[in-house]
Amino acid sequence: MKKTNIFSQIMTNTGSYAQQVLALLKGDDAAVLSVKVARQTRSTLVSALAMLSAEENYKNNAVETATEEVRLAFLNRGNQITCRDEENVYLHNLTQANNQLILAEKALRDHQAQMEFYQSGLDAMDTAEKK
Repeated sequence: MKKTNIFSQIMTNTGSYAQQVLALLKGDDAAVLSVKVARQTRSTLVSALAMLSAEENYKNNAVETATEEVRLAFLNRGNQITCRDEENVYLHNLTQANNQLILAEKALRDHQAQMEFYQSGLDAMDTAEKK
């Protein structure tokens, strides 16, 4: 394992030595504070994306489960429909299963939109830092 030079790391992450000494003497100025805010922002977005990525699996599973429930409801779970009451139950179950699928798909789309939004924030930070 390569040992990193703590002084190089400090200088890379926080700017010039003179800027650091000045910040110590005067307190955090706007330049030093902006570096801290940027680092905190990046860290928060990266953490949120990691959590959301893990949660996305659950959202996908919910869509798969709801899709299977629509299939089972459509097939009336293999049961015959022998009277008007059973027709109503069949239609009710089919509609309920479809509504659950719609909700699961919407939840997945909303979740993915949130991930894309956070990722666009990181991308914007990367683009700005390259300039």
